[in-house]
Amino acid sequence: MNPRAQFEAFRNWWVYMVSTFGMNTILILFLVYWSQGFRQFGALAITFYYKETLGLSPSTTQYIRTAIAVAWFIKPLYGMLSDNLPIMSYHRKSYLLLSGILGMCAYLSLFFIEHAFFSCLALVFSEFSLAIADVIADALMVEESRKDPKGGSGNLQSFCWITLSIGGFVSAPLGGVTLDYVPPKYIMGSLFVSPLFLILAANKLEENPSGDSISLENIGTRMKDLVTTCKNPEILKPILFVFFARACSPSFPELMVYFMKDELNFTASFISLLTTVGFVALGIGSFCYNKYLKNWEFRKVLGWGQVLLALIGLFDIMLVTGFYKLINIPPQVFALGGDTVTVMVQFTFNVMPLFVLYSKLCPEGCEATLFALFASVSNISIAFSVMFGGLLTDWFGIETGQYRLIWVLMVLKSVTKLFPLPLLTLLPQT
Repeated sequence: MNPRAQFEAFRNWWVYMVSTFGMNTILILFLVYWSQGFRQFGALAITFYYKETLGLSPSTTQYIRTAIAVAWFIKPLYGMLSDNLPIMSYHRKSYLLLSGILGMCAYLSLFFIEHAFFSCLALVFSEFSLAIADVIADALMVEESRKDPKGGSGNLQSFCWITLSIGGFVSAPLGGVTLDYVPPKYIMGSLFVSPLFLILAANKLEENPSGDSISLENIGTRMKDLVTTCKNPEILKPILFVFFARACSPSFPELMVYFMKDELNFTASFISLLTTVGFVALGIGSFCYNKYLKNWEFRKVLGWGQVLLALIGLFDIMLVTGFYKLINIPPQVFALGGDTVTVMVQFTFNVMPLFVLYSKLCPEGCEATLFALFASVSNISIAFSVMFGGLLTDWFGIETGQYRLIWVLMVLKSVTKLFPLPLLTLLPQT
């Protein structure tokens, strides 16, 4: 396709988005997901803070990063609250505003902290801010996707993830370069800018004041309804798949940063470049799913995804064993290529189809709650995966500067990607 035809296709897609969902909805989703992407400015600084400033081991850092993510485990609670307990007469607007204020205060406090527990606590509150905003955006996205039942969900998901990827693409390299010159805690504190986008989104959100009264009985009723809904095999089976697909395979994000810094002598700016390339791959993956795979059966696309992820795991094995030396490829080039392909496949064949599935399974009236439940199960499974990786790192005696058996962990990570294949029958075909 020539550039002019590509531009015309993009223009038609943009006209469709604005005419179907409205410019205000597009702007709100843009602000929320841009805020999430912009956080990448300080993502690497957090790892360096625990590694360099506090001198913690890779497994301890993985445990801490898992603890920080606890806010994402209880997303259904935020959904119930926003659906049933209006604040200042609003179900969405007030929660979005408060999430922005909470995040701004949490990040500002990091300027004055140099302690493992208290910094972890501040980061937990910052994650609460993002998780609450994410629930509000998800609810808005599910509601708006009904304006086009066939393609609305996929197009909105693509837009949101492309926005997030652009935000990460812009901010990650800036954070990495800054980290070469500025102490990590100051970079972490400067993330107070990110929640400002949430405050702007709250200001743009158009919502009629609600006359609903605040009643704890509504929450109890919703919880019972949620339990009843989850007992439905059409909901329960996908939940089980989502959990076990990630939880059964260990991941080692912090360990790999330690390894690249200590053994491969990668600078902070180059490690951030890996994240940047990953966000480019994320945007490409989002486009590819929406263009080529959105009509595939869920079982088919997710099954191929697991097989491809197992094969791509060979990149990590070859990187930690020094195989790149045998084929005369610089480790930087090898790492960039491996990360790009991994992120693209992960997003195209796993993340996007699952989020589209979540949208399609949400019944009308409890969008925020049920979509948040699916997302929480996904986040909990990722946390189990990271925690599993931390335990294996401890069991194999891998510490800072002692990476002799890291290749074993990479093999385990690759092989276990195939374990979810027998569980694909838990998913609906379409």
